[in-house]
Amino acid sequence: MLAGSIHSISLSWGLYVNKGSGTSFFMDVILVKLVVTLKSEVTKNHEFLYSLL
Repeated sequence: MLAGSIHSISLSWGLYVNKGSGTSFFMDVILVKLVVTLKSEVTKNHEFLYSLL
């Protein structure tokens, strides 16, 4: 749920930036990397928590 909300926020922010400037492409790349990193961290943490149970 958290990752989903972060993803939607970053998507809407990316669209907002796209309207503004030409550097938006680089911002989108950074955002995608951020989202992917966050999602992988979240899944790692979930796997760790499940292994403790």
